[in-house]
Amino acid sequence: MHVHQGIAIDLVSGLFMASFNVQSNSLRFMHQIYPGSNVSLWHLPLEDFVLTIVCRKKFFLDSLVAHKFTMSRRYDSRTTIFSPEGRLNQVEYAMEAIGNAGSAIGILAKDGVLLVGEKKVTSKLLQTSTSTEKMYKIDDHIACAVAGMMSDANILINTARVQAQRFAFAYQESMPVEQLVQSLCDTKQGYTQFGGLRPFGVSFLFAGWDKNYGFQLYMSDPSGNYSGWKAAAVGANNQPAQSMLKQDYKDDMTRGSCSTCFEGA
Repeated sequence: MHVHQGIAIDLVSGLFMASFNVQSNSLRFMHQIYPGSNVSLWHLPLEDFVLTIVCRKKFFLDSLVAHKFTMSRRYDSRTTIFSPEGRLNQVEYAMEAIGNAGSAIGILAKDGVLLVGEKKVTSKLLQTSTSTEKMYKIDDHIACAVAGMMSDANILINTARVQAQRFAFAYQESMPVEQLVQSLCDTKQGYTQFGGLRPFGVSFLFAGWDKNYGFQLYMSDPSGNYSGWKAAAVGANNQPAQSMLKQDYKDDMTRGSCSTCFEGA
C-alpha cells in the first residue's frame, strides 16, 4: 500500500503513529501503547480519527486543569498544607492584609526606643479620638505598635498582658522583653500549625527595656517569626520606609536625632 503522508502524535496514553491511505480515504492507525509491545491496528475514517484525538486531548486538558484547581484550593483553604513552592498560602494572605494597613515604624536609639504609628482615616465622619489605637502598653517596661487587623491585635495584646502579669506574680520581677515576645510568637505560630485555625493578620513592633539587654526593638509577623532590629517598618509602604531607614540610621543616634529618620520614612 502506497503511503502519501505520515503523522505522529504523542499523548500521555502512549505514542500514536498514523498513516493515511489516500486511495481509500481511510486512516490506517497504529496505536502503540509502549515501545516494544504488541501493535493494534484499526481502520477508521479520517474524520472520526481526528475527532477522537481532539476529544481525548480536550478531556485530558480539562481533567488536568480541574485537578490543578482542586489542588490549589486545597493549599488555600488548609493552613497546614504547604504549596509545591514550599509556602503556606494563608500566612502569605495575612501578610498581604498587613500591607494594606496603616504603617508603623520603630527606631532603637542609645537612650530609648521610639515608635510611630499611622492611623488611617477612612472617612471624615470618623472620630479619631475614639477609633482603634496603634500603640499599646503591655507592661510598665514594654509597649508595642501594630499594623494589620486590629481585632486580631486586641486578642494577642490581652494575651501578652496576662503572660506579663503571671510572670511578675510568680517571680516578683518584670518579664524579660525577648521572653515575652517569644511567648506571644509561639501562640501565633500555633495558629499556622493546627487545622481549623487561621493566622493572626497582624504584625507587631515591640519596644522595651530589661536589666539584661537594655533597650530592645523586635518585629514579628503572622507566621510567628520574630527578630531584633535597630530600625524597622511594618504595614503599608514598608519596603520604601525600610530603605529610607537603612540610609538615615546611625548607631549613635539619640531620641532627639531620630526625628530625621521618621521624616524620611
